[in-house]
Amino acid sequence: MGDCLVSRSFRRDYARISARLVRRYGVNRWSEIEDAIQQAFIAAVVTFRDASLDTEISGWLASCAERRLIEQLRRQRRQTTLVDDLVAAVPALDGDEVELLRMIAHPELSASDQVVLMLNLHCGLNGREIARALQLNDATASQRVVRAKQRFADLVGSDASGQNTRAVEPAKQHDALAKALYLLFTEGYCATTGPLYLREELCAEAIRLGLAVRAHPSGNDATFDALLALMYLQASRLPARVGNAGQILMLPDQDRSQWDLDLIQHGVRFFHLSLRGERLTAYHIEAAIAVEHAMAASFDETSWRRVRQHYDDLVRCFPTPIRELNRVVAVAMDSGTSAGWAALLELPESESGPYWATRAWLCLRPDAPSIARQSASLAVDRARSRAGNRAEQAFWQRFVSPEDGFGEIVQL
Repeated sequence: MGDCLVSRSFRRDYARISARLVRRYGVNRWSEIEDAIQQAFIAAVVTFRDASLDTEISGWLASCAERRLIEQLRRQRRQTTLVDDLVAAVPALDGDEVELLRMIAHPELSASDQVVLMLNLHCGLNGREIARALQLNDATASQRVVRAKQRFADLVGSDASGQNTRAVEPAKQHDALAKALYLLFTEGYCATTGPLYLREELCAEAIRLGLAVRAHPSGNDATFDALLALMYLQASRLPARVGNAGQILMLPDQDRSQWDLDLIQHGVRFFHLSLRGERLTAYHIEAAIAVEHAMAASFDETSWRRVRQHYDDLVRCFPTPIRELNRVVAVAMDSGTSAGWAALLELPESESGPYWATRAWLCLRPDAPSIARQSASLAVDRARSRAGNRAEQAFWQRFVSPEDGFGEIVQL
């Protein structure tokens, strides 16, 4: 029965999956795409051996084929990164994507619901990944997803029956979409769970959507310029953020010759474009921080005074717990560990992994005050127990150093 099901799906879905992967990864990847799809169908014969004919496997096959393709591309790992391959040309949003984004930007949905729906329905993040992105516990995030989906279904249903005719507000739509893309990139930059530290395909998808939205007349504004600048600059460092064995390499240990200069140039260009207009967003300031890192010839030559000043502005204008912790690190790098420790003590103690990672890093620095050194063991233990993916867990077994940041894409 399973063989018959897969055979029927092969005739029905092969072309659709091929078209999707060619659109995302390029026609120059056709050989790898063909291999990946064949591997997916072979795997389906085993997985769905006892399934009935009415079992829906189309989505499973598409996801499996894409995973197999990504694994192939990672094994090849030429001089370019997966992100570099994917953003070589500006993609266009297909009709279904445009319609889904339009519906998610419904004026009756709150901004928080829009972000949750974009992350879940459009970007494919699961409940735990959304919890990490929004800094919520798993249960709260799951409840928020369920409520947002129910509200979404009710509103779309009322629109279909002609009961709602309010127009979408472009600014509200842009802010929700920009935040969703920012959080999607974040999940790729530091994965919530799993064996890998990075999920490059999520970073690439965030950039692809950002480019496509910006290419649309309604999306051509400074907000998306700043967001794209930020994502390009951070993506330029992806090849250097992990070693050959998949271990995490923090900013002081990264080989900057592996940073992608083409992506840096794209990022700097978008940063300059983002300076038009009068609206300042968090993406502008975070991109300015990323520029400081990208322009420094070495870790020691980083202008920590300017980085700190940017974080001062970021925390003053757009405060979040993660940004406040990043400012603590910038203060320590600029003015010494005692100053950083004092800045940390001004913040409320948290149970989050980033809080204890930052605290542990301060405790273990050579110039840490004695009171900080006394709590180093506790801080390291709590940071380790709160690590997400297995690469982070292995990292905490070796040393603690948060200069490269935790959980949000503009970390030091």
